Amino acid sequence: MIIAFALPDQGGMGLAALVIAIYVVIQQLENTILVPRVMGHTLGLHPLSLLLGMMVFGNIFGFWGVVLAAPLVATLKIFVWHLTSAREVEPKPESPPEVAEEPKPESPPEVAEEPKPESPPEVAEEPKPESR
Repeated sequence: MIIAFALPDQGGMGLAALVIAIYVVIQQLENTILVPRVMGHTLGLHPLSLLLGMMVFGNIFGFWGVVLAAPLVATLKIFVWHLTSAREVEPKPESPPEVAEEPKPESPPEVAEEPKPESPPEVAEEPKPESR
């Protein structure tokens, strides 16, 4: 835009007005279409609910309502989800009480028998010659 004013031979006021118009159109499209889609996808909200939230909170709280609309709508969605999911839970059918098993008495630890030392093999004595 500054270039359009700096070069009056090339464009002048007509080019500056065109740049301003294009800039405004792009900003409006971004703010009304792209931002709600990205914010809605990130927060898990439908873009229309986010736009509606921006309008409602903007009317109630002004500028800060528009700024805080996304987190407020997301918080409201979570709050409503918790309220409705709590009602939809069906009670469990009553089951008979479980009987706890009695612990078995522990048997004393088995003591391993020590190996017996091996005795030397018995040597058979040789018969002695008889002396006369």
